[in-house]
Amino acid sequence: MKNFIAKNATIVGDVTLDTEVTVWFNSVLRGGMGLRPYYYR
Repeated sequence: MKNFIAKNATIVGDVTLDTEVTVWFNSVLRGGMGLRPYYYR
């Protein structure tokens, strides 16, 4: 499976998505604040 990013999701800043990560509808991801990348578990 590849990454899925919903059309109305909001991704702001420096965000790293690992393989097989999904970002669902109305989600907001904020990057560039020293947080960990988003990983598939």
